[in-house]
Amino acid sequence: MRKRILGPYLLVFLIVLAVSVVSLYFRKQARSQDVYLSVMLIRPMNLSFNIPQDTVPYWYSQAVSIGDTEGNPLSGKTASVVGKDVFEVINYGQKVIVHLRVKASRDKSGIYLYRNKPLAVGSTIRLNLNSLEADGIVRYVGEEPQAKIEKNMRITVRGRLIDKSIFDKIIAGEVLKDSRDREIARVVDKNLITLSLYEEQYYDLSLILDLLVSQNDSQFYFQDNSIRLNEVFSVSFPHFSINSYRIIDLKEL
Repeated sequence: MRKRILGPYLLVFLIVLAVSVVSLYFRKQARSQDVYLSVMLIRPMNLSFNIPQDTVPYWYSQAVSIGDTEGNPLSGKTASVVGKDVFEVINYGQKVIVHLRVKASRDKSGIYLYRNKPLAVGSTIRLNLNSLEADGIVRYVGEEPQAKIEKNMRITVRGRLIDKSIFDKIIAGEVLKDSRDREIARVVDKNLITLSLYEEQYYDLSLILDLLVSQNDSQFYFQDNSIRLNEVFSVSFPHFSINSYRIIDLKEL
């Protein structure tokens, strides 16, 4: 008898619960909007800590393709890959920036939320794409894709107390290309500076490089480098890399 009495109430409860869940889902969908992200992938925790945090194995970039998506059966597609940038890092792997369009909402304070977590530059995000699960650091958040204004610049960089063998590996005219086969850097010239101290010889190296840089407001960038006087500069060409050189001169071409 008790089961017969509880049956209708249980059915009503389940119906109300289902209606509430569906209503909540559609209200959330109505508040959602397209937001664009740029995310720098970071190395998994099980890799050596000697590898820079923003450098990942080669198979990471190979596992990400434009058009890859993220989602679930209830809410459908919540994110899609609209672009990626890949930069080589000799001896370590690659730097990979993934550009995404995601379905996000805003909280009462106006902060974007994705999967109920705040979206902000510098925050970490977990990506679960078709063929890749990885963590990344958010580099850009906006209602429009990140605008790219590109310019050609020539910079001179200087490395202090370098290993002379690096100088021998550098060839004027060597070119660095991006993942779209565009030339983004070229070695124009090199110069070895010999220093003597207490009968010991040390070497500084200066390089003149032509770069394809991106402009954001009044600031110029090349890969992860801020391009301005006295900034530290690093880059990997196919046959050599330089790390923590100092920009001593620059001009637009």
